[in-house]
Amino acid sequence: ALHDCRDNPRTCARLVSHPMALRHHGRVRSLPVVACAAVAVAVLAAGCGSSGEQAASTAAEGRPLTRQEASLLAGALYRNYRTRGARFQAAALAGPGGGTITLVGGVDWKLHQGQAKVISDAGRDRVTEVAWDPSLALEYRPGLVKAIQKVRPGARVIARQPDRAHRRLDQIIEVITALATPKRENVQLILQRPQARFIREDTLRGTKVVVLKYGPRTTLWVNPETGQMLRFESSNKDRTAPIVVDIVPDPKVRIRPPQAQYVVTADRKSTRLN
Repeated sequence: ALHDCRDNPRTCARLVSHPMALRHHGRVRSLPVVACAAVAVAVLAAGCGSSGEQAASTAAEGRPLTRQEASLLAGALYRNYRTRGARFQAAALAGPGGGTITLVGGVDWKLHQGQAKVISDAGRDRVTEVAWDPSLALEYRPGLVKAIQKVRPGARVIARQPDRAHRRLDQIIEVITALATPKRENVQLILQRPQARFIREDTLRGTKVVVLKYGPRTTLWVNPETGQMLRFESSNKDRTAPIVVDIVPDPKVRIRPPQAQYVVTADRKSTRLN
């Protein structure tokens, strides 16, 4: 069910160019997990109300944006791109069956790469670490190490193509990777959105922020002094899949995936290994 990564060397070479498993090598330091997780769980729970309740709440929230506040929204994703990298903690509901998934790691927005520890209450063969780029996900699953090493002694990591339509982990990764853009948005267009609103002033991890609603399902926590986004909250259309991403900008973040000799690729026909 597994094939050597060398079967597809061009695809693997871009990610598997650094030493051993999915370690952060001191370059990707995590956020305070306990504090952030408690906040994230509370936010996720609040985001799971009925669509009617959420619509009523949104209609009553905040006030229209000033031009300066609209400018903060317009530049938030662009500033992430200019910063290039960040440490993050993302918390999301695992799916309709309940449970949560938390990713703690780093992202390089210019290269569209990331790496994180994965904390979840999933069943057997669960992923505990992941690295990615737009075309590959590299997973470390402790429950599958023996099976992997029967194919390639010393290997520890499974490489697979992303499945953003069906896999919750890949959907979370897609959100994290998309929090940057090489161009600023148009301030005037943001001012014309009736659902773009100022919600309140607040403090996040000791920093004063403004909480701004970008649209009906998306809220940004932005440092008004630097324009840097420090938290992103959103959900899907049905509001059944909320996600909270806490961000610490860090231009020194570099992603260090495992070398090719530690990686095998998953056969799509294998239910267990995919």
